[in-house]
Amino acid sequence: MSRRPEPSSKPVLIDVILADGFSMLTTTLILEALRFVNLAHRRKAFDWTIRGVQSQSPRASNGFTFAAQRSFDSDAYPGELVFLNASYFPDAAASAELLAWLRNAARHGAWIAAVDTAPLLLAQAGLLYRKKATVHWEELGSAQERFPEVDFCSTGVEQSGRLFTCSGGMAVLDLMLRLVAQHQGDDIARYVRECFFLKDAETSLFVRDRKLSLALSVMRQFIDAPLALEEVAARCNMSPRQMQRRFVAEFGVPPSSFYTALRLHAPRSANAFMPCRSRLGRQISSSTAAGIGEAMKRAQPHLHLCDRYAIGKYDLRAAPAGRSTRMFVLGGFVVAVSSRSALPSSQSASVRRWCSR
Repeated sequence: MSRRPEPSSKPVLIDVILADGFSMLTTTLILEALRFVNLAHRRKAFDWTIRGVQSQSPRASNGFTFAAQRSFDSDAYPGELVFLNASYFPDAAASAELLAWLRNAARHGAWIAAVDTAPLLLAQAGLLYRKKATVHWEELGSAQERFPEVDFCSTGVEQSGRLFTCSGGMAVLDLMLRLVAQHQGDDIARYVRECFFLKDAETSLFVRDRKLSLALSVMRQFIDAPLALEEVAARCNMSPRQMQRRFVAEFGVPPSSFYTALRLHAPRSANAFMPCRSRLGRQISSSTAAGIGEAMKRAQPHLHLCDRYAIGKYDLRAAPAGRSTRMFVLGGFVVAVSSRSALPSSQSASVRRWCSR
């Protein structure tokens, strides 16, 4: 564990580095946490500069263009804190200049926090060698294969010395609270937590039951070839009945439903669920929407519903009045069928072709 920096009246200089395709959510949480620290001190305790990797106007994954204060300069001296935020297309940001700058920042003792898919950039820079790290869940499997020298896991936040990795999303709150506590003390961290309306200082945003957390890790590890639930429970030193009770208490669904939903929502880029989709495709023999819907429901009765989507040329927003449309999330994609009428044969065939890919 790195020693906490000594308090100083001078502001801590921070670089917030954004790669094109970054997450607006994670960036906002980082900046708001820093702002709350300044509010607690009633002075500029943190002074940050926003830099775009590819340009001075990095574009977020939601389409918002951010007006960065400066573009990335490989000759710039790193701040005491560095936040590296990438989401989609992290490899597009992995220039030799950026990787060298990150290595230089680490050599000069900077605290570096990589968010979402940005831990992949730290791995490419060689900064995570033989260290435990986390990354966005959609990239976890490919990261483990691509960087076997890094212990990538499915946790929300990991710390190794002055290096932080975060899986993104709301996990950034845990990252910021931990980092603020180490940099500014527990009192300031509690104030930041209250500013986010997280009143209970002992409550994490993540599963605190260690056995349940281990069960989730085992399920994620065996996605392609799922284990029997009895085996999952045994690996977590639980009985199947204990695991059943814990899943229902924490998630409101039994472990079997959770495991199936986890498999169906796996990263589309990993092609991990093509066999699952192929089985579903073989089940679909009817050209009616009702037949397709029944096959999907047999495959997974706990799929999430969405309010609209379009398959091919069939725009569900223009569905005739009086016809209900059901939406299913399957393998990271949204699939929709009308449950009261047959789709035109071309559209039905399009759905079947998609399901059998």
